[in-house]
Amino acid sequence: MSLKYEVDSGPTAAAGKYPACFEDAFGDIAKLYCIEDLYAIARLAKNISKMKKFNRKNVYTWGEIIYNPQTTFGPRIQDKFQLVLVHQGCADVRINDEWLQVNAGEVVLLMPGREELFRFSKDESTHHSWIHAEFEKDVAPWPELWDAQTEILPTGKRLRWIMDQLLHGALPSAGAGHQLAQALAEAAFYDVYMRANLLVVDKVPMHPAVERAKFFMANRLKESLGLKDVSRQAGLSPQHLSRLFREATGYSPIQHLWRMREDTGRRLLRETGLTIAEIADSCGFQNPFHFSRRMRLRYGDSPRALRRQDWGTA
Repeated sequence: MSLKYEVDSGPTAAAGKYPACFEDAFGDIAKLYCIEDLYAIARLAKNISKMKKFNRKNVYTWGEIIYNPQTTFGPRIQDKFQLVLVHQGCADVRINDEWLQVNAGEVVLLMPGREELFRFSKDESTHHSWIHAEFEKDVAPWPELWDAQTEILPTGKRLRWIMDQLLHGALPSAGAGHQLAQALAEAAFYDVYMRANLLVVDKVPMHPAVERAKFFMANRLKESLGLKDVSRQAGLSPQHLSRLFREATGYSPIQHLWRMREDTGRRLLRETGLTIAEIADSCGFQNPFHFSRRMRLRYGDSPRALRRQDWGTA
């Protein structure tokens, strides 16, 4: 395997071959993708180049700016998907005819084709950063984004870490450094995408215990979880949580957990070069055969066939 820094083949070859900033970044992005093997993360960065659709048309850029008090920006027509993270101050954002307020410590997901006007804090400077995503509808990493609603969420620890790496990290600007930075930017969108539950088209307000349960499961896909484990984290009895979960999602908590595993496995097939066995293990499937059976039931084809379709090699 060859990146900007040479890596020999083998599961432990990556250790010590990258600068310290790469080692740290690989370790943290491994947590985001539920993957423990450092070598697998190196392969993830390299295999971006193998994903012809992704590599050719999906591009991420980012930056930060400080606006003086009482500053406005716009109106403009948004032509990209954009994450805006407010670090200090606040911003009132008019999207078409609706006003939203984004406060310090929050992130907003903006969608293309909508008119936007920003009015920043009257009393203090507003510091915000952003990530732009440029991709066409037929190759968007998550097609459901095109039908999403504008979301405001707490920034969260993982998203803050990603933004800090992109803006202030020491990653090289070319070769493997560029590939890893693009993977980090995509991980930022994926973090917001998962936390906003954008896969649910007609969302209904969810009980806080359901949100806690979903967050708990999303961060422990690889672990063997039962209903008692999830309900304990949610702070409700198993029966009460199951009833609330079905009302909010149409599924039981454990059914939802398996759907998240399937969604994550499907995404890793599309967006990484990890082996079928590696994906099955990282998502909590019993073995590759179990993973293949679930993919066939959910998506109508085997993991290998789905990957060939995604990569244009079918």
